[in-house]
Amino acid sequence: MKKIAVYERGKLLRRFGAVVFDLITVFIFTIIFASLITEPLIMNFSDYNVLYENIRTQSLESRLYILNDEGELDVITSNYDDALTYFYTNYDDIENYNQKKAESNLFTYDETTSSYIEIGSEKDLKEFYRLTVIEARDTILFTSEKFYKVASKLEAYNFLIIFIACIPSFFIVFLIIPLIFYDRATIGMKLLKLKLVSKRSGMIASRVEVTFKFLIFLLFEVIAAVYTFGLTAVISMIMVAVTPARTSFSDLICSVYTVDSSEQNKNIKEINQIVIPYYDIGEKEHGQK
Repeated sequence: MKKIAVYERGKLLRRFGAVVFDLITVFIFTIIFASLITEPLIMNFSDYNVLYENIRTQSLESRLYILNDEGELDVITSNYDDALTYFYTNYDDIENYNQKKAESNLFTYDETTSSYIEIGSEKDLKEFYRLTVIEARDTILFTSEKFYKVASKLEAYNFLIIFIACIPSFFIVFLIIPLIFYDRATIGMKLLKLKLVSKRSGMIASRVEVTFKFLIFLLFEVIAAVYTFGLTAVISMIMVAVTPARTSFSDLICSVYTVDSSEQNKNIKEINQIVIPYYDIGEKEHGQK
């Protein structure tokens, strides 16, 4: 028997709100997985700790950093001149440092001692030293071949930690949870009263449709977005905003709709209606496979 299912399309703000909430959930899961699983694994089965100690050693040896009470690196906040003199001398660039002093008008050159004497106010001198430390760190220390090589490898490990932790997070939020909930909703959709229905059956989307939608979402709206600077994700969001049924790219390809999860309401405004004709082949079977 041919029937018609009428749903109210998901409101735009609720659609975007659900995505934002789900992404926040992915972020939380990623931090948890990174802290408890991937970071310990990477640190134990790679030279991560060696690289980290190498960076600490180079930073301390530059004298632009000190260890705070927690044993972490902090940029120096005192004894600026001694540290900077040592740093620039070590990098064969002391003339550059002396030139900065001369151009600042905060020092006077003493020919007797062949050194620069501070004449500026304490506030101005502190700011001069602070900016000089930052410049020395960013343009000399960080760009030195030895430091850069180690830092690049360490940064690659940090990226790997987050990337690996992100994979199960996406699967949990956008696939496993919708497969568990009867209405095939993510946590964000559940909170904002949205559900997923099938264009083919007129009822709750099947597990196969949810899985297919997840794969399209992952390939087009996540992976492809990385290589197109977010373009594919923007295209999908524009589709949600302008299409009559508020369908994203993955919704369109998989023939599903994201609709209001309240009971079907015959008083839905026509502009907000999604009408799905279907053949009744046993209501209890729909959406369960």
